[in-house]
Amino acid sequence: MTPRAALTLSLLGLAPGCRETITPRPPPLVERPPRPRDVAPPYDAGLDASADVADAPAAIGDARTWPFVAHARRWCLPDRLAATAYLVRWVPQFHGRLAPGDAVPDVGRFLPGQRAGSGDPPTRDDQQRLLTWQSEPRVSHVMDCVLRVPIPGAGRDRSTTYTIYLPADYLDHPTRARPIVLLVSGGNGNRTRWFLTPARSDGETPGTGGLEVRRRVDAWAAAHPGAAVPIVVGLDGTSDQFPNGMWAFLEHELPDHLVATYLPEHPRARVPLGVECISSGCAELSLALRVNPYAFHAVGLLSPYVHPSGIDLATTFGTAPQRAALFRTLAARRREGSFEMRFSVGNLDDHLPRARQWFDMLKSYGLFPSVESPTYSDCQMRRARPQSSHCTATWAGFWLYPNVAHHYRALIPAFPPALDWQLDTLTAMIDRLQHGPRSPRAPVDGGVPVDGSAPDAAPPTPSVVGSCASPPCAAPPF
Repeated sequence: MTPRAALTLSLLGLAPGCRETITPRPPPLVERPPRPRDVAPPYDAGLDASADVADAPAAIGDARTWPFVAHARRWCLPDRLAATAYLVRWVPQFHGRLAPGDAVPDVGRFLPGQRAGSGDPPTRDDQQRLLTWQSEPRVSHVMDCVLRVPIPGAGRDRSTTYTIYLPADYLDHPTRARPIVLLVSGGNGNRTRWFLTPARSDGETPGTGGLEVRRRVDAWAAAHPGAAVPIVVGLDGTSDQFPNGMWAFLEHELPDHLVATYLPEHPRARVPLGVECISSGCAELSLALRVNPYAFHAVGLLSPYVHPSGIDLATTFGTAPQRAALFRTLAARRREGSFEMRFSVGNLDDHLPRARQWFDMLKSYGLFPSVESPTYSDCQMRRARPQSSHCTATWAGFWLYPNVAHHYRALIPAFPPALDWQLDTLTAMIDRLQHGPRSPRAPVDGGVPVDGSAPDAAPPTPSVVGSCASPPCAAPPF
């Protein structure tokens, strides 16, 4: 059998794979034994079963060099987006054409284990599609995937989902150190919206939005030749799919899986990890930061839901001494070059005063410089004196966008520079984290500090979807 034929059979086969109450850290992730309904019909042997395949050198871009293949063959849909509530609304309203290589929406399919029963295991066509990734010229790809997370004390696990962007240069250099960016949705978005093309530019109609992450990161990669382009992962907003809480999924469950599956040659502490959140998703991120202030290297907040039913500045970060300790730790990390933070808010956002209060608190602990006068850019009208009513006003760490409220329309001006900021910030940290000193309590595996100390307990998770006693308090319209 030729090496190409054996590789083809190998990739067509299946490999074994791979509101809330805050609970202690769950046991390490384990993948459940395969059940007949999860497994497609078996094929011939695995990658190393044939001597001529095993002994042949693997060329650059050869699928045998991709560490994620075993997981993808069982738990992912390559170049496809499985059905989500958002996608079902988006498809009938999109009348354009997908860009070449964009993931194809398939509202008739569900990820493995996504529904009661089994969902839809990857088919022969899905697995064959992985082979086409070896073709030239190399391009980026998107996969819709499942991660099985154990339910503590239940003796079973649950499917959690993510959509992942793999840059073109990753397929040629899968062992190269590179960052990971997590994108956390708000209450009305989900993991697929990050990768969709807008069906309407204003986002007025629910289900018409799209943030075009693949196109934007591809453009960034083209403008930065030779850079280690980050892996980017889109997530749903808070929901009951996360058995240990979404904060735990963000803080250790998903990052541990991503590093082990896609960057296995690098310890987590050496992988720059960024998170960009929208609205209520920022409440879950805030809890993860409280549990482990060393979990992330770049935190971006798009229209954060700062409200007693979301991020409550009086309780989310613990008592006043606990909050002070957390903010001082983040400030110290920024001084040593291992942490950055950024706010993006519309000037008509109901939550702007509280978001600004949070920013000022962080500034008082030294996380941001005390610069009082903003700079102005992108003014929408010519006036003698720029103002935030018609210009983008920028302080160090705080971007204020004109004439947008707490709505999808705020993402139109705010998300592209926020994503570029994540990509720029994290790639600049690669060498520092690979070769320089790290924080004494920085996570190594599972978010556990290197000094062995246990993470702090987190408070009960607030309800983050519009359950409040007084206005303004509509469900976050993102």
